Amino acid sequence: MYCSHCGEPLELDANFCSNCGAPVEKRAVNGHEENEPDAVHKSIHLEKEAVPEETEEPRSLTEEEELTLFTGPNAEVYHRKWESARNKAGWNWASFFLSGYWLLYRKMYALFFIFAGISVVLNIFTLPFRFMGDAVNLLTTIVVSILGIALMVIFGIYGNYFYYRHAKKKIADIKSLYHSRPELIQGEIAKAGGTSWIGVSILAAVQFILILLVAAGTFLYIFFSLSDSETTVAPSIWNDSSAYSGQTIGEAMDEYMTDNGISLTADDVQQNLKANLDQDFAIAGKAALSSYYGYGFAEEKADYFSVEVTPPDAEPGDTWHLYFDRQDFADFYHDLKNGTVGNIVAACNIPKDLYEPEQGNLAFAEDLTWSTKEAY
Repeated sequence: MYCSHCGEPLELDANFCSNCGAPVEKRAVNGHEENEPDAVHKSIHLEKEAVPEETEEPRSLTEEEELTLFTGPNAEVYHRKWESARNKAGWNWASFFLSGYWLLYRKMYALFFIFAGISVVLNIFTLPFRFMGDAVNLLTTIVVSILGIALMVIFGIYGNYFYYRHAKKKIADIKSLYHSRPELIQGEIAKAGGTSWIGVSILAAVQFILILLVAAGTFLYIFFSLSDSETTVAPSIWNDSSAYSGQTIGEAMDEYMTDNGISLTADDVQQNLKANLDQDFAIAGKAALSSYYGYGFAEEKADYFSVEVTPPDAEPGDTWHLYFDRQDFADFYHDLKNGTVGNIVAACNIPKDLYEPEQGNLAFAEDLTWSTKEAY
């Protein structure tokens, strides 16, 4: 410590310089009085200690590191496929066999809903064709199956490409959103990517429930069909001819065809409608009023009422829509309205001038006999 006037050394805690007698200037630092030179030195030291050290900026990831972080499980497998295939495509067995599940597992929710929407629209669009006879139903099933397999193949080939584009878009969105906070980017990329079993579990649960509903519906259909079959083979009371009294519906139909000189049945005609136009044929089954007027019969509502006839042991596509003259069959219409009609046996005909391809089981009724419901 030195005197600020003459520069001579000062003794510790001296109040006056021993050389020139000048008072020693002192300064308070942290509550204690200290000589000014030492105080200045300590002040500078404290200021240096108060300066924080600069934090290191997080290192930017390469594209491969970003994709690895986003992909999570099997990242190396996807990298190899993306590097070896043109346009990042290449075959993916998981996206082929389990398209919907794979999309949910890899968190591609938007693409999943597009995939599911195509499947739903396809099934809804083809639903009416399943009720146009066995041949049309079989053709519809084949077409839907081919389209479904084609969709699976598309996902098998381009699944890797879809996933690459999805990953790149998600990473770009995250980097844009967190550009001012780069330290959060890596964590957000890992969170947005990876895999998820939540969507897979939900889809599996929904499909399981649908399978149970279909199974229950099939069981009920078979159960009630068997019940109906037992009912229809019971003795029937026919109200317009005592000749059929006490006969089963099958026996009544056989005798009715013999009495009216009819050799064709609805089953025969259904196999090839076009080849049996203007030919009389017989049909038997349960009858119910209907509001359907289709194809060449669409303009007949004013003069004819529509009846849906379901033969015994009918399968999907075996139901017929018959059109009865309102004047000639007024009594039959009245009984249908009152709910007293049981089974019917009718003679029918498909006029050539009204026939349209793919119309299904539509015909005019020319003659009829029916049983009352008191028999059941």
